[in-house]
Amino acid sequence: MGLRGTKGPLQFLLSTLGIGLLACSGEGVAHPTFRPATERHFEPVAVERASLPEVSATTAAARRAAWTSCHKDAPMVVLVALDGARWHEVFTGVESKRAKAAGVPRDTSAAELMPNLHRIIRSEGAALGAPGVGEPISASGPNYVSLPGYIEMLSGRHETECTSNECGVSRWRSLPDDFAVCGEAAVVSSWPPIARAVGANEAALVSAGKSALRGTLKGTRANALFEQGQRGAPEPGYGDYRADQYTAPLALEILRETRPSFLFVGLGDTDEHAHHNDYPGYLDALRAADRTIGEIDAVLTEQRLTGRETLLLVTSDHGRSHNFSDHGDSKESARVWLVAAGSRVYARGMVAAPEPRYLADLAPSVRAVAGLPPSPDEQGRVLSELFATEDL
Repeated sequence: MGLRGTKGPLQFLLSTLGIGLLACSGEGVAHPTFRPATERHFEPVAVERASLPEVSATTAAARRAAWTSCHKDAPMVVLVALDGARWHEVFTGVESKRAKAAGVPRDTSAAELMPNLHRIIRSEGAALGAPGVGEPISASGPNYVSLPGYIEMLSGRHETECTSNECGVSRWRSLPDDFAVCGEAAVVSSWPPIARAVGANEAALVSAGKSALRGTLKGTRANALFEQGQRGAPEPGYGDYRADQYTAPLALEILRETRPSFLFVGLGDTDEHAHHNDYPGYLDALRAADRTIGEIDAVLTEQRLTGRETLLLVTSDHGRSHNFSDHGDSKESARVWLVAAGSRVYARGMVAAPEPRYLADLAPSVRAVAGLPPSPDEQGRVLSELFATEDL
């Protein structure tokens, strides 16, 4: 997930907010230097409530004026990313050799490991990227680490101008930006730098890591959960990382109480445990993430019963190298996976992609389903194999 460097506390916090560090784009700005993905960049920071840049009234007014029509019947969209969760466990279950070495049961199937995800695939959704089923789905790279992957999936671009976790704030328009124009949009993540994938001038609520917060949390319980996360230990991460056990309840509270048009949930414990080569911890993180996915699906099911359309997407920002603990420039860590379910997802089970698919295809697909116009920045294609053409 992260690349550990020599930043001090203040510099790390500034980098989390995308201030004063290398930018991903722009003339005269050097591109970040590649570092091995096995390194990490978290350093301790003071636990305090930091603020991300607010969108200006002028920018907000101009953006609304540019978008002359918001889709009145846009669905509730939830995008869940399990950082560094590889396709092996998602589709084939526990890896026998690695499980034996770690002293954990070796015969756990994928459906037993992640029962909610597989129930969704069978009964109401579809999956791309299963081994031996059609073309793969991958991160575009060329360096398969987190920040480029998150920028890609939220913007719809193959060419993000970001090749490491040290990039500054993305200049590309993101899904949270699009949905915030028409209604509520929120980003809740365990890993702090995801805030930089959203962009500097977004109107969406952003809670990234322990400290970074842009916008106002609604309700006493949401604020209490945020503060609980601030006080909690960062393990299995470092510094300002907020463990999934604190991120997931906050994301669920926002989903239940505000019913946003778009919610991004970034869970990171899978990647943190994998970097420690902690296979039992990685499996436990997958199980916990599956419980969160089940709770999210229950909320979306309730919404569908009221007549509101929904869309649930679950994916990963990158895969893992053959040695499991690493990822980065190795080709095998490019491969990801996708599970989709919702009112307009007509496919069921493991779906064969007709051509190689990429994380960049997520944003165009969401925009098409929601009735939003394509972004001029996007380079991906709609995942037409998942949706009925007449519905888009």
